[in-house]
Amino acid sequence: MFVLDYESYRKKVYGCFMGKTVGGTLGMPFEGDLSVNDISYYDPVPDGMLPNDDLDLQAVNLEILLRTGFPVCRYQLGEVWKYHISDFAPDEYGPARSNHLDLVYAPASGRFRNKFGNGMGAAIRSELWACLSPGNPVLAAQLAAEDASNDHFGDGVYAAMFLAAAESAAFTERNIVKLIYIGLANIPDGSLLHRAVEDTLIWWENTRDMLEVRKKILDKYYSQNWTDVVINIPFVVLAAVAAEGSFDKAVCGAVSLGYDADCTGATVGALFGIMDPDSIDEKWKKPIGDKLVLTPSIINMHEPRTVSEFCETVIGAAAEAAVYYRYDPCVEFSKEKIKQIKIEEPWLNEYKFISEWETDSAEALIAVQPFLMSLVYPEQIAAYPGVRNKYKLKITNTYPVHTNIDIKIAAPDGWNVNGDRCSIEIGAEKTGEVEFELIPLRTLKRCPINMLSFTLKVNGLYFTAEAGLPIAIPWTVTDENGNERIFESETPFFTVPDGRFTYKTLIKSPADKRVRITACGTRPSRLYLNGELKWEHNGAHYVPAFHRDEGWFDTELKNGVNEIRIEFENSGSGEFFLGFGTLYFCTQWDDSIEYLEPGVTEDV
Repeated sequence: MFVLDYESYRKKVYGCFMGKTVGGTLGMPFEGDLSVNDISYYDPVPDGMLPNDDLDLQAVNLEILLRTGFPVCRYQLGEVWKYHISDFAPDEYGPARSNHLDLVYAPASGRFRNKFGNGMGAAIRSELWACLSPGNPVLAAQLAAEDASNDHFGDGVYAAMFLAAAESAAFTERNIVKLIYIGLANIPDGSLLHRAVEDTLIWWENTRDMLEVRKKILDKYYSQNWTDVVINIPFVVLAAVAAEGSFDKAVCGAVSLGYDADCTGATVGALFGIMDPDSIDEKWKKPIGDKLVLTPSIINMHEPRTVSEFCETVIGAAAEAAVYYRYDPCVEFSKEKIKQIKIEEPWLNEYKFISEWETDSAEALIAVQPFLMSLVYPEQIAAYPGVRNKYKLKITNTYPVHTNIDIKIAAPDGWNVNGDRCSIEIGAEKTGEVEFELIPLRTLKRCPINMLSFTLKVNGLYFTAEAGLPIAIPWTVTDENGNERIFESETPFFTVPDGRFTYKTLIKSPADKRVRITACGTRPSRLYLNGELKWEHNGAHYVPAFHRDEGWFDTELKNGVNEIRIEFENSGSGEFFLGFGTLYFCTQWDDSIEYLEPGVTEDV
């Protein structure tokens, strides 16, 4: 096994994050630009590091890891969305933050209500996991998946795994094609992302023309969402293989291809910075400097003052990771030179207990001590009023002793529980399951947060865990003949069948307030608020975001009950989204809006 001396590893870690900062700063002015540009240097030239979520969230993840200790776990990393983000929740970050505040945890939080599960938001956080496990791509991919499951599913998770594995291997391997195949070996070969990356390699080998390959990528894998990983990760791969080992060509090539240009530039910059930190010329580093600058919306942080200080902390954590995960690192860590960091003792002896989950799972990890506890929701996750919704509680006994557990389940008022008390015996290092049903009454209030509580009694001691219960959204649907029915939508996204329809729902606002409403879909629509026409959407472009494209408008809600009515003209079936958000910065989901049962005419 090739072993790096400590100083070489240290340079590579710094090269990783300096390359990321350079590429992100270079690409930021071109973020969302769908055209091809000829980029050769910063435009404009910065006078310092530009804050970017590419690095912001890695700094947060590192602080959480230091505070909670190993193993890296999706449950603790979920603190990002509850405690460390303010006024900033674009795309996949929006539902992730809202889900966590509503007590819906990973991996269910990455899937539920999330139309941006294939976004770049987790892929851009891959470097931390690679640097914590240098030369161990399998572990790097696993750590990246734990993180990505909070706000992504499917290819959005695979993108983070792919990059983390390739970047981890880059500490000892400099052949870019080999690195790409190492990344591919750590994601499912049947995934769309896997096929897109393989296609990119073949197209490049056959054409050696970046613009021709770019066109082929867009022709086959086009998405209206310019942050989609199935476009942007192939762009990273294309820029990397076309760069001929040059850092300059790699970052400039990635940014020139457009789309999520700051993320692709940052990612390829990090990869090349690991492979050859000396390839980053001073002309790139000098305008940025070493000061670490985070976005103002990152809150409750005790971040390092410089990129160098951040890297030294990462290195200290990497030394601890090698001990905890019990693998031979490719680095000769120097106890004399390494920064002494404060990191909590491991909270779980065997990390294998947390690693088994699926990327599109309806399961949520709701507690990690004294047992690992997961709630398995119904397939649709949201509950339907008036019907039996089946759930499962999974408890993993991580201790080497047999355990008897008494369980009491408590649901909110208006939710009946079948099987609210039971006892279970779980063997040493085994998992037990308890099934139960929840039946929400049809007349209950559709509160945003519905708390489900579990009380466990073990050897006379009591432990509690809580989870959120999403509930379906009620709509009164009227067809062109005046026939009326009640439709329950699992999420703010729903399919409107072919024909002319009117959809109506009642919402309750806690105050007179100004909100941003995103109302868009794949077919034309008109939205009325309290009888007044507020918005028309042509259905030509459907990216249900609160801060970009053309699917949103700002308006006033009155204190109390408001009526939303949406009219759809005759056209083929299509999807529609209705969401409420705040007005500032990149917009957060507004979790204060409550849906009311059809027929309510006054405030309650």
